[in-house]
Amino acid sequence: MSYIKPSQRHHIRLDSLHPLIKEIEKYNKDLDLPDKELENLKVGMEKGIELVHKCSKIRSSVSVRNIEKVVSRIESSLVLQYQDETEVWGAAPELPALVVGLDFPLKELKRKLLNLKDGVSMLVLTAPGGCGKTTLATAFCQDQEVIDTFGDNIFFVTVSSNPNLERIVQELHRRRGSKVPTLGNDKCS
Repeated sequence: MSYIKPSQRHHIRLDSLHPLIKEIEKYNKDLDLPDKELENLKVGMEKGIELVHKCSKIRSSVSVRNIEKVVSRIESSLVLQYQDETEVWGAAPELPALVVGLDFPLKELKRKLLNLKDGVSMLVLTAPGGCGKTTLATAFCQDQEVIDTFGDNIFFVTVSSNPNLERIVQELHRRRGSKVPTLGNDKCS
């Protein structure tokens, strides 16, 4: 059994109706009936043939390519959604062999966080992408003075643009070995 494309099937079906229309035309003449309805049917069939002809020109590769694009967009969306739901926990990434221009920002960061007199226990590090935030945070986490001060209480967390703060707080408690609170919402976190 050979495969027949849907457009070919429709074309065959329309062609098979021609003898039937000729027969109806003959009976209409014999019975002296108006040709108006038969003309409407003929026009409809001609439009159908044109449509089948247009559709047969569309290559299946175009459809496949469009489907592949849609699938790719869906997969990308799912990956982004998954990344938003998960935060990366673990040790700070490796520092590049050569770090340039972070001496002063690192010194300032250490001054602010290691000087307990100021009462600062947390800082927010913000800048446009590619400015070295991750590299600065990595250098800070791997600095010997910071390690001596904080010991095992150094956590490197990559947070998404829509973080689940409750999960972050719970994970910090779990990693410290303390009781994990149930907070209920991000505002409490």
